[in-house]
Order: sequence, then C-alpha cells, then structure tokens
Amino acid sequence: MKILWIHAGHAPGSPTPARLKGLAYNLELICSDNPEDALELCAVHSPELVVISGSALYQSGLHCVSGIKRTFQSVKVCVMIDTKDNALVKATEAAGADIITPEGISPDELIQLFKYSELHYRVFPASDS
Repeated sequence: MKILWIHAGHAPGSPTPARLKGLAYNLELICSDNPEDALELCAVHSPELVVISGSALYQSGLHCVSGIKRTFQSVKVCVMIDTKDNALVKATEAAGADIITPEGISPDELIQLFKYSELHYRVFPASDS
C-alpha cells in the first residue's frame, strides 16, 4: 500500500512515519511535513491513502483534505486528531476525510486503520452529539 504521510509536530505516543518502518505491513511511505505539498505529492506518487497527523491539520490541513478529495476522489484520507474536539471532528468530516481517528493509536490499531482504508466506506469516531 502506498501512503502519503503528512506529519508536523508530534503528539506523545502518536504513530510517526519513523515508527511505521517496523510494522509488518507492505507499505511504501512518502513523507512530508507540509500540508501545502499534498496535492503535488498525490499527483506525482498516486498514493492509495493520505494520512494527516500532528499539527499538520492546523497548518491548512482541512484545506488539504478538501483539495485531495476534490482532485483525487479515489484517494482515501485519514486524519489523526483529538477526537474529543467535536467541532474539529465535524469540520474534518465536512472537509471530506474518509477516516478520523485519535492520535496516539497503537501500531496494531494503525495496521487495522490501513486495512479499513482499503474498504469502500468511511470510518468516524462515536459522537456524543
């Protein structure tokens, strides 16, 4: 699976591209720390999944999500955020993210996320509202 990982900053315990190298999953990683590069990198590398994590979401990440979904409809977009912020979850969903997951997930959960991304549905956290 080819993954474009946009990661800026680091939340303690959250998966990072460096931690992914040890996972037993067939991955080809393209990494960037700048959400502004996402559309160009999608055009060049044709990833199956784009993961946006860390503070990248706050650095024009929502604009990045909507741009990817508008331009590359078949590319799945996963956003790792603080899922306790309902307004941010709703804004991320509205921008077109296919998968929204909390930061700090385990490597096993990350592999499950990659498997979900290959399916034809969207995955969101449970909501109180």
